[in-house]
Amino acid sequence: MTGKLTNVGKNAAFVAAGGMVGFAAFLTLLAAVVAGLSYFMPVWLSALIVAVAVGAVAFYLITSSLAALKRTNLAPNETVTTLKEDAQWLKNQVS
Repeated sequence: MTGKLTNVGKNAAFVAAGGMVGFAAFLTLLAAVVAGLSYFMPVWLSALIVAVAVGAVAFYLITSSLAALKRTNLAPNETVTTLKEDAQWLKNQVS
């Protein structure tokens, strides 16, 4: 069991490291887009356009995810139903 947990911990660390490296790659890609747009317009304007576009995508992702989370029912419906059935069964047995 300890070996399995060690393996899981190591793999989780690699996933986190991969996420950080992927985020760095994404930031580098955004810098490349800004640099590419700077051939056609001032650098500040290309950076502003990229920031607004990325911000709009982030806003959409956050608002849609929050709306979906608000619609999610986290109550354990099956467990509640089973407990009610068990309580009724117990009442019938005691009576």
